[in-house]
Amino acid sequence: MVFLRHGHSQKNALDRHGGPGLPLTGQGRDQVRDVAKELASSFGTPSRVFFCDRVHIEETARLLADSFGVAHDSDERIRPMGLGVLDGLSRAEAAEKYPEAADSLQRWRELGRGLERLNIPLGEDFESFRARTESFVAERCAEAAAEAPYTITVTSNSTIIMLVNIAEHGVGVTASQYRNVITANAEYTVFDTETVACGKG
Repeated sequence: MVFLRHGHSQKNALDRHGGPGLPLTGQGRDQVRDVAKELASSFGTPSRVFFCDRVHIEETARLLADSFGVAHDSDERIRPMGLGVLDGLSRAEAAEKYPEAADSLQRWRELGRGLERLNIPLGEDFESFRARTESFVAERCAEAAAEAPYTITVTSNSTIIMLVNIAEHGVGVTASQYRNVITANAEYTVFDTETVACGKG
């Protein structure tokens, strides 16, 4: 399984948290074309491309699927972590309207740990975020033989981070174990369905 963060988008340029997303920039489209060539060279043609319903994520998935000539399928289990009142706001807007929530999110991003202390009104809780992400990974593992040689999952930074934590700690990773990692636009991580990605290692 290949998990890929979306290409650079207008949302990144405007420094917005979550929300429905915005289209890719020219830079982002170039990144997707480049990574498609790299994946083709390294792994061949994927069987499918998965994505969630966010504008920049879906556009990334569509560009990849079109370049490979394969289907792209939506799955809401890999949507970004819900940021409640901060969803769709820029960093500056969040700090002005909800200073405590914005500070909580910023401290978590800077420290890399402490997701259990993240305090955002109406935000998604850790357990539901972890459970839906694990459910998606478990399904991909169960379908690995049918989905050979590999699949691409396009998602957000927050979901990529959760996937990396599941790979490191296995199914049932706790909020205290969870750590932040840096993932660049159009950067991908490869998971072996026979080992850690399925909670076996």
